[in-house]
Amino acid sequence: MYITIDIGGTNIRVAASLTLDTKLIKDQIKFTLVHNFDQDFANLIRSIEIVAKDSEISSIGIGISGDVENDVVFSAQNLQEWEGQAFVRILTKQFNCSVFIENDGVSASLGEALYGTSSFKEFVYIAWGTGIGGAHVTKEIGSSKSNKIDWDHYFERWENMCGGASIIKKYGKTPDFLVKKEWDEIMDNFQSHIIAISKELNIKNLVIAGGATFKQLNRVHKMSDELKDKGINLNISSLGDDIGLYGGLALIKFNQNQH
Repeated sequence: MYITIDIGGTNIRVAASLTLDTKLIKDQIKFTLVHNFDQDFANLIRSIEIVAKDSEISSIGIGISGDVENDVVFSAQNLQEWEGQAFVRILTKQFNCSVFIENDGVSASLGEALYGTSSFKEFVYIAWGTGIGGAHVTKEIGSSKSNKIDWDHYFERWENMCGGASIIKKYGKTPDFLVKKEWDEIMDNFQSHIIAISKELNIKNLVIAGGATFKQLNRVHKMSDELKDKGINLNISSLGDDIGLYGGLALIKFNQNQH
């Protein structure tokens, strides 16, 4: 059995799968972060035990909203309490299995490349949720490559204007209570940033996912139609809210292929 974990800035999702070769997630749990590491990590352990159901775990794949080096999170704007924590080592020891961890934009983009329906051979993956990030993906026969896009250069201002946490801070209310004028401002900013990153990276194909994306599907579809007129293809991931979970499975698969 394989366990996949999606650690975002607001929620953690945990799921189990019996295979890495097909789009099949068996069970899953979602819980809201309280932003206390000890409590959130204890909830994560319990969630893994529940979805595993006493089965032997072969590997765990984790996508996390932050930068990772040597299995340690060192920069996570919306998950600062996870920075420097040795939780990968703890999980490895507790469940006696290999654990792979990567930035959630990178892992989710690999999930899109492996399990998604997009025919793009090269694309920019954009994750829009509590924050905003992304990766540059090249699909190859038998494998794919994903490189995290420089957040400071491309996404910091974008996130400050359009990220879920920033929207609440800027407007003083949750996205559900924004009026049309406010949403028009957000989506105009979002579209201008997509045009800019497409031009600077010279890539016309993009895939978007993330919690905010799927809560604002009509607005994203409208933006996609408008971008088509500018020669930019923006696809919404077919994996829906589960893209982060498929990212964890893809992370396991690609790491196994390298050994």
